[in-house]
Amino acid sequence: MKKLLLVRHADSLSARALEKDINRSLSPKGFEQCALLANSIKLLNIYIDHVIVSHSIRTQETCNSVEANLNLVLPKELDAKLYQNLSDEILELIENKLQIFETLMIIGHNPSLSKISSFYLDQNVVINTSGMIAINLKETANNKFTFDALIHAHESIIF
Repeated sequence: MKKLLLVRHADSLSARALEKDINRSLSPKGFEQCALLANSIKLLNIYIDHVIVSHSIRTQETCNSVEANLNLVLPKELDAKLYQNLSDEILELIENKLQIFETLMIIGHNPSLSKISSFYLDQNVVINTSGMIAINLKETANNKFTFDALIHAHESIIF
């Protein structure tokens, strides 16, 4: 069974004058959220094989902070499609990477992550800032993945 973790970046600072959205950094609250997210991953006993991260500063900082809180260096790659919110291309990327990896984490943005969650879960899903959706997927005969079970963890869950 494959596991897909969809993580929306943690809280970021408001854009300053003339600052590009892609260059926004995490806020102090965002770094606190990363510690909570890492704790959720530990408590759920999730081993992450590979991470695909949007090339925005806030998603990279989310990934780096989660890594630091887990005391791990995660194998990762940057992908501009995650910032551009190209849901169909992201779905194709996910299906291709799940051919290789057992547990894939995507750190990106809304609306694409919520749309992808909604697609796999066949219901309307909104991922809040620093939220994580963990989806167990079964491979079908045609190498597509179907939803099997859901764990929904976010900053307000208490374990």
